[in-house]
Amino acid sequence: MVTSIENEFELGALTKVYPNPANGNIQIQMEDENILTHIKLVKLVGQTVYEINFPTNLTLRKKEISVTDWASGYYYLTINNASIPRSLVIQ
Repeated sequence: MVTSIENEFELGALTKVYPNPANGNIQIQMEDENILTHIKLVKLVGQTVYEINFPTNLTLRKKEISVTDWASGYYYLTINNASIPRSLVIQ
């Protein structure tokens, strides 16, 4: 399990986000023993459009999010409060 900031690149490698670009639903999936604790999606202008926290006792490894009604563009995806966001394209 990734537990420190030094391992954020490892966290990115152990996380799958698909499809990207997306126009319906996106899947966020953790690999190995990592679990989802927090997901945040932000527009490039800084507006948070989706944020959810999960209880630490919940061993959630996969989450589906509907982006059907979202505006087309680029978004930043932050998983488990990592300081290095991933980019996501909504069509």
